[in-house]
Amino acid sequence: MKRLFRKFNLHEGKRGSAVTVHVVPGSSGKRISNVMEDGTLVVEMDTRDVSGKTNQAIVKFFSGILNVSVDEIEVVAGKDGADKLISIINENTTDLHEKLMALVEK
Repeated sequence: MKRLFRKFNLHEGKRGSAVTVHVVPGSSGKRISNVMEDGTLVVEMDTRDVSGKTNQAIVKFFSGILNVSVDEIEVVAGKDGADKLISIINENTTDLHEKLMALVEK
């Protein structure tokens, strides 16, 4: 039997939660404006695109509204697209859901 050796990367696992976000660039400010049927948050941003500086701005935005360190937030998927997966370390799902739903502008 021949063994195949593939390079693989290990990632440190941490406890926390993740939230899906749809970014709408070009807004006059930063806010969570809606929740889509699938639970994705619609986040309006005052940036021009959906990548690069917008990812940094999203991390800072969530850090501020959730009162957590920027080191505990990461864009883990969708870095170049409008749909992103945001990871928040040390936040349990129930508490995070309550905090975010209270911030959705109606």
